[in-house]
Amino acid sequence: FDFPTTYSQKLTGGLERSLGPDTTVSIEASWVRGFHLPRVRNISATLPAVYQLEQTARSRYRGVAVTLHRRMSHELSYLLAYNAGQTRDDASDFDEHPLDPADLSKDWARSRQHQAQRLTASGLFELPIEEWKSAPTWLRDGLEHISVAPIFTIGGGRPVNALDSTDVFRTAAYPISARPFGLPRNPFFSPAFVNLDIRTMKTFYFRQERLFLQVGVEAFNLMNHSNPLRVSPYYAAQGTRLNSYGGAVETLNARQIQLLIQLEY
Repeated sequence: FDFPTTYSQKLTGGLERSLGPDTTVSIEASWVRGFHLPRVRNISATLPAVYQLEQTARSRYRGVAVTLHRRMSHELSYLLAYNAGQTRDDASDFDEHPLDPADLSKDWARSRQHQAQRLTASGLFELPIEEWKSAPTWLRDGLEHISVAPIFTIGGGRPVNALDSTDVFRTAAYPISARPFGLPRNPFFSPAFVNLDIRTMKTFYFRQERLFLQVGVEAFNLMNHSNPLRVSPYYAAQGTRLNSYGGAVETLNARQIQLLIQLEY
């Protein structure tokens, strides 16, 4: 039995330019193809089913990334990263069956991993105590050695398949792969992903700064945005559109806040 090795072809090109002694901006374009990716297929194309794990799937990615980076200087460092691209394949994982086991071309469409756009902004800075020389001593001492590290991410929705609730084409695919009304694979999108995490920490130094105590607070999903992890992919049942399609089945964690304390020597 022929079970070829998975491999990829990748072509990238980019430019980077300095915007000063501490800051750079870069742009990179990528083109990637994947071959011999795994999938499961009913090779009999009918019932009774004969399932076969094979490496016949393929993928393609085309995208661009723009990055603005400032290294730590004057108590400030940040990173802005923007990605835009398109990912297509005819099977995103080994558990995905084709709509028609005899014609795999019908499944060439957006990948599960496709995300058209994504923006991430992160930073690390300490409060500018040196600029507050006129402030009272107790205030300067209280704010000294406090660092703040936020990270904000916003991204387009992920593709959602549109499935019939039953195996109407009698392919015995599990999970179900039948799509109603001639819809292509992964035709719609889940809601956008939005998240903000932030950490604030104060450091106390002892013994010539060889021993230090850090106390702080961390917040995850500070905006308490409801980010779906899984949505219902069942688009129709018995020829009727389901209102539950695209509804959240599982979401990521709601806002979480935790205190921290650590001692390092």
